[in-house]
Amino acid sequence: MRTLAGEPPVAPGTVAPGAAAAASTPETTQPPHQQRKPKRVQGEIHAVHYHPPHRRLQRHQPPKARARLQFPDMRSNRLACAVLSVAALVATARAGIRAAGRYSGVVVFDRWGGCILSNGWDFNYVSESAKAAIEDHKGEFVELDATDVDQPINPGEALIKKFTLVGLDPARPPPPPNPLRLSVRIRPDGRTPPLFEVEAMNAGDTDITLRYDCLAVRAVKKRVNGREPFCPGDGPSAAVLLAHFMNDPIEGGPPRLKGGGVLAATPSHWQVMTLHDLPREVVLNPRHTMSLTLSVTLPAGEYDLFAAYSDFAVPGSCTASNLVGFDVAANGQISVPKVSGR
Repeated sequence: MRTLAGEPPVAPGTVAPGAAAAASTPETTQPPHQQRKPKRVQGEIHAVHYHPPHRRLQRHQPPKARARLQFPDMRSNRLACAVLSVAALVATARAGIRAAGRYSGVVVFDRWGGCILSNGWDFNYVSESAKAAIEDHKGEFVELDATDVDQPINPGEALIKKFTLVGLDPARPPPPPNPLRLSVRIRPDGRTPPLFEVEAMNAGDTDITLRYDCLAVRAVKKRVNGREPFCPGDGPSAAVLLAHFMNDPIEGGPPRLKGGGVLAATPSHWQVMTLHDLPREVVLNPRHTMSLTLSVTLPAGEYDLFAAYSDFAVPGSCTASNLVGFDVAANGQISVPKVSGR
């Protein structure tokens, strides 16, 4: 047993002097971080006790911090994962894998001969080798039974390479004509960026409901370098702008009034100029119209622009407007070319 110099050794089972007095004194307990540690004496050997990291954290953290280290209820985790999974599936249901199957939309040919199948804000390219089969259906709503579809990026547009045109079922009555008419024109004032008037008219005999989140304006650009990145089309043009008046946020928010981005390596920006806000929907009486003015900013190039509408909740409500061509010079000046047949 180690003793300090000058002190007699203490026999086993006896109490050292002063120990009784110390034992009779009540001991005050203090938190571990406030207790004074004994001074180390040179030459003494102290035992080192290893505490795992989680034990050290629990020992020195306050009670609130210790509560955060507890594992959450696994049932709530599973419920949260299920909710997030369902939300992700709903968000990507219409923009997921595009394989062989039925595709419907309005046949749109631009001024360079490129063909797309437009379905509101959504669309797909039609291959150069297959577009001749629907060239006589320009501006019409058709349904295609596609057997060869190429979608290089998911989500994203696809290229329909082979298909057969689906005719009307003779056993079913033909659908009623769509009363909604869309038209687009460019303001002839030479303003930079250009302004486009988008108009929707009810050509039917009964009231119709127009939803702004089903309305979109799209622009396609003549290709210069062959194939732009992230564009599956094999034709002379590529889609470079989508002005979609979607609700922002999607659930309960007002329609979006401006936006932008980069499509096919082409930056773009658009903004509604005549209205401060848009209602979620508007009722159009027979022969009544709705219009808005859209500002479009695009780099130098040759473009075609059109409007499209499709309400997925109302069968047969898919339509597209006329196409408007315009060219943007390197200095930003706008010119409107003459296009045969327009």
